[in-house]
Amino acid sequence: MDNSALKAHLGFAAKAGKLVSGTQGVEQALRAGKVKLVLLSSAASENTCKRFSDMASWRHIPCAR
Repeated sequence: MDNSALKAHLGFAAKAGKLVSGTQGVEQALRAGKVKLVLLSSAASENTCKRFSDMASWRHIPCAR
């Protein structure tokens, strides 16, 4: 999938209210079991990436950077 298609899909998810962003929001959604996929920014720190990838893998949720 190219970048424009990914951006379009993320836009659809945001408009539908199914997109969560921000450290606290994503962490709460992960703990509540409402997350299907975690996408991490390339600008995120290694500590943040490890924390979210560990939380996602423990719940068997795919995580990509």
